[in-house]
Amino acid sequence: MVTLRVNRPLVRRILIVVAGVLAIWAILGFLVLPPILRGVAERKLSEALHRPVALRRLSLNPFTLLATLEGLDVKEKGGKGPFLSFDLLAMNLEAISIFRGGPVVRSVRLTKPSITLVRNADGTYNVQDLLDEAAKPKPPSEKPLRFSFNNIQIEGGSLDFDDKPESTRHQIRDITIGIPFLSNIPSKVEITTQPVFHAKVNGAPFDLRGSTKPFSPTHETTVHFDLTDLDLPYYLAYVPKEYPSRITSGRLDTKLELTFAQPGGGSPRLLVSGTTAVRNLAATFGGKPALACERFEAVLASFDVFGRKARVSSLKVVAPEIWVRRDKEGRHPILEAFIAPAAKAAAKAPAKLPQPSPGKPPAQAPPLLVEVAQIGVERGTIHHVELSDTPQPLHLDVHDFALSVKDLSTAPGKSAGLEFSGKAET
Repeated sequence: MVTLRVNRPLVRRILIVVAGVLAIWAILGFLVLPPILRGVAERKLSEALHRPVALRRLSLNPFTLLATLEGLDVKEKGGKGPFLSFDLLAMNLEAISIFRGGPVVRSVRLTKPSITLVRNADGTYNVQDLLDEAAKPKPPSEKPLRFSFNNIQIEGGSLDFDDKPESTRHQIRDITIGIPFLSNIPSKVEITTQPVFHAKVNGAPFDLRGSTKPFSPTHETTVHFDLTDLDLPYYLAYVPKEYPSRITSGRLDTKLELTFAQPGGGSPRLLVSGTTAVRNLAATFGGKPALACERFEAVLASFDVFGRKARVSSLKVVAPEIWVRRDKEGRHPILEAFIAPAAKAAAKAPAKLPQPSPGKPPAQAPPLLVEVAQIGVERGTIHHVELSDTPQPLHLDVHDFALSVKDLSTAPGKSAGLEFSGKAET
């Protein structure tokens, strides 16, 4: 018979140490760290947003790893008015984050977020400083940010857009968003949230819903996105005024399917497929007609966003009408309008970006691969005006042109078939 003797004083000391560690952990998490982190959060957010920030309360639960922020209030520059706020942000962190090299968040809940956007009389926005900062070139990063956010829920959101040049206000209310997960690292968090988007846009309801397979190895999520008879000029009126092109008419119909999957131990995949059509499209450049089209149709077989591979089944253009002008200096203003912004950004860029530390070179994304099975243009018209090297403007029109392209690909060494016909008149 084996007799087990217990060293009671030793057990008592171990229990006292464990209880002491838990007590210290609880005091730090519940009482000491929250007020310190609240001040740090206010300061860091204010520096990042360039605006005054106030946070009413920050709380931590050191045992469940739950962090809660309450009453965030971000004012406009100078404190002139509201910019960004929310009632509650709760994030439940997973302890496995320590071993994943990035945050793994079990759930995120954001309650009553509110944002105010303003377009000023000069065409700039109240967030122009943030947009300009985000557009600055960034040094190459050796390691991408790793993260896994799961069960994301946004409730009772609102957005106000004050369009001062048009003396118009747009309101989006009752915003509800459900996102099963956003992740670029494998995780085994239980998914309980279904994809959903609901809002009232200027009083009109808008719903977008999908489905998730939470018990599948890939957590596959599919979202169906349908739009019918969207008035393009109404929404594209907010393109910055420095762009001389304008869409004056056009109605958009689209049916897209977005599928997100996270294979176990593999890279995430985001696939997009569907159809898009634009009817009665018309655009101007510098106040003059540049493009008109009776109908444009695109059938996207699949677009692997992260894999950078796109397969297009067909592109069809019906009755396009194009105006091309070459000025007295031999320039094409429309082409230069697309080149100028890139050249301007390059001129503002620093002469030399900081180089990454020596060692393993940063990973580069693969080149975008695009494959188009068929392109068709019918009943097209081109108006060309030549003003260079001629005493009088030279007009050349091409009527009833047709174009057919098959098996077009950006892959090296691939050839495509091309057929073109038309009637030229001077």
